Amino acid sequence: MSTQVTESPGGPTVPEDSIANRLMLARGRMSIRRASLLCGIGRGTWQNWENGLGEPRLSQVQRISDELNVRFDWLAQGGPLADPKRAVAQPTDRSSHESLPIVTAEAA
Repeated sequence: MSTQVTESPGGPTVPEDSIANRLMLARGRMSIRRASLLCGIGRGTWQNWENGLGEPRLSQVQRISDELNVRFDWLAQGGPLADPKRAVAQPTDRSSHESLPIVTAEAA
C-alpha cells in the first residue's frame, strides 16, 4: 500500500491507495451529487468518504462498483493503480441506465 498522500477536495490529505481516492477515481468527472444519486447514497456521506472521514460498508461498496462499473475487489481493497485494466470492470449491458464513462487511473 502506498504511503503517499493526496489532497482531497475541500478536506484533509488521504493516503493515495485509500477508499477515498478509489471513490474519486471510480466516479471520474461525474459530480459527487450525480454519483451519490446514482448509487443511492447521501451526497454528504459520499463527500465525507472522499475526505477520509469514514468508509462505506461492503454492501455500499458493492452497489457503487455495480453502478459505476468498477471492479468490487479493487474498490474494496485497492492495489496498484499502474494497470488500469485491474480497476475497470468489463462493459456490461446497462440499458436501464444512462451511459457512464469507464474511469481508469490514467484518466483521473
